Amino acid sequence: MSSLLKSNTLRLLLVSPPGGGKGTIINKIINSKPKFLTNKTASPFIISSGTILRNNKENAIIKPFIESGKLVPNEIVNSLVLKEIESIDIDSDPKANNLIIFDGFPRNKEQCQFLKENLSAKKQINMIIEIDTPQQLIINRCVNRFIHLKSGRSYSLDYNPPKVPMRDDVTNEPLVQRDDDKLETVTKRLEEYNSKLTGIREFFHEKDQANSVLYYRIDGETSDINFTKINEILENYFKN
Repeated sequence: MSSLLKSNTLRLLLVSPPGGGKGTIINKIINSKPKFLTNKTASPFIISSGTILRNNKENAIIKPFIESGKLVPNEIVNSLVLKEIESIDIDSDPKANNLIIFDGFPRNKEQCQFLKENLSAKKQINMIIEIDTPQQLIINRCVNRFIHLKSGRSYSLDYNPPKVPMRDDVTNEPLVQRDDDKLETVTKRLEEYNSKLTGIREFFHEKDQANSVLYYRIDGETSDINFTKINEILENYFKN
């Protein structure tokens, strides 16, 4: 592995289509307490723009956008994420192996450029793993998923159907489909993801980036399969 890529701190951008299992995989990484991490907590640092915004929802600048249901402007999100990344301490034990996972940020070419121009060199992304879950599989999962609103119980018409069609097993109350799981919504979200992913690929394949970032694409159909593949990639990074 090139010395440009090798570092005790792996800065991983994990990308996945909506419904592709990224959140499940990140939780598996955290809960597995990976042996290749030798920092004090033996856990990765997670940079999630969604979590950062929720943690700052009382911020005087952000609160009006959240209360009105409007999107927080990119420049505000960028500033908060940058501050969170730079607050991570990777210097207290220079020999420790650390993992920073970028979850949901950057999500487009413009945010990639922002990090390149503003983030300290030792925290720049140096690995990308693209979870290439078959998108027809994602569509099928979503459109066949129905829930019981009061309890949150979830059913799949494909592999976990209710005993009585379209009725909750416990209460016999009707099941509903979330708006996010309807075909039109799922299709639109995937189209938006594909467009933004193209920009991310273009950015990291540009000449000045290609030699400083490792790029992997995995295509398992389940989170368990993809977690195994990702864990192997991470183990090999710290082994070499």
